[in-house]
Amino acid sequence: MKYTPGTYYAEIMGGGCGTLPNEKKTPYIGIDVHITHMADGAEWVFADEGDREIKLFLSDAAWPHTTRRLASIGFNGDFDRPEFSAKNVELICTEGNNGYEDWDIAGDWVGARADRTPPPRETLKLMRAKWKTDAATRTAPTGAPSAPPARVKDATPDVAADVSDDEIPF
Repeated sequence: MKYTPGTYYAEIMGGGCGTLPNEKKTPYIGIDVHITHMADGAEWVFADEGDREIKLFLSDAAWPHTTRRLASIGFNGDFDRPEFSAKNVELICTEGNNGYEDWDIAGDWVGARADRTPPPRETLKLMRAKWKTDAATRTAPTGAPSAPPARVKDATPDVAADVSDDEIPF
C-alpha cells in the first residue's frame, strides 16, 4: 500500500543499522515504525495501518541532519543496539523520486535547506514587526494536531444482539 503525502503518526517498533547496496555502501540507521494515524487539519484520523522503515543516513554529509532527528526521538547512541525513548513519532511523507514515498521525522528541519543563509538580524526584526501589524496575519492558528487517543477496541455496537427473533421480518 502506498501512502499519500501528508503528516502521519506512528509507533516506533525498533531499529537497526544497515548499508545501502550502492557503490559507496552508504551506512544508515533504519527506524521501524507502525503507522496508525494521519493528520486531517488539526485532528488525527485513523489511517490504513502499515509498517515502514525510516532511513537516516550516517555519511559525513548527512551526520548533522541525522543526529538532530535521532535526538528528537531519544536515541540511546548505541548503533549496535539502537533504542529510542520516544514510543511514538510524527512523520512527514512526501513523494520522492519515481513516485516513491519519502519519509522524514517531523521537526523544524523539514523543508530547511543547509545552504540557506538567514538575513541580518535587523531585517528579521523588521519583518517580525511587520508581521505583527499586518491584519492578514491575525487568523486563528490551526496548530499541529495533538497525539491521537490511546488505541481503543472498536466501539461499533453489535446490532444483532439488540434484535429479538420476533423482530426479524423473514
